[in-house]
Amino acid sequence: MTNITTLRPGEHFMFKNFEWVCLDPNHPDGGLLAIMAKPWAKDVKFCPSDKFADLKGNWNNYRTSNVRGVLSDMNNAVFGGTCLLAHTVDLVADNGDRNYGTVQDFIFILTCDEYRKYREFIGRYDSWVWTATPWFCGYEDSDTGCGAAMVRSADIGGRFGCVGACLNGAVAPACILNPESLNLRQSMAFVEEISE
Repeated sequence: MTNITTLRPGEHFMFKNFEWVCLDPNHPDGGLLAIMAKPWAKDVKFCPSDKFADLKGNWNNYRTSNVRGVLSDMNNAVFGGTCLLAHTVDLVADNGDRNYGTVQDFIFILTCDEYRKYREFIGRYDSWVWTATPWFCGYEDSDTGCGAAMVRSADIGGRFGCVGACLNGAVAPACILNPESLNLRQSMAFVEEISE
């Protein structure tokens, strides 16, 4: 058995019956940052409502998004335990607005800044994928117009675009694997939990 931090950026491995790509074996959060090699879901609406008026200007807020809810369900159904470490997702908007703050999740989608940093290791998906980055932030007490309904996405060529939060997009989950509770079977590049 080998420590998972021996994986190299760009290296593929299997974990929980999914294929992952190592992005950073020594992430500042204390573990190995990885992203699924293929989108986990392809038709996920970012905004949890078809009625924008229901959300009062927060249509593109990852904190309250349908995408985050789907990833939370995935975490509860598939992962659990101590195999993942929490990661702070910075919800700063494309224009620098920090109104949405940050959230901490075990399963998450990359922000635009993270996508840029690890772009060379992320494969090209066959559909565009959501990022956690809003075009600009909406506000609870006002309707800020269509800009607050736009989310940054990465297309099949790895280029950024803005997509309406009411549309369906693909979700490429990322996570921080905990090297204290996971080992690597080097011969199979298969990550597994350490038996007690």
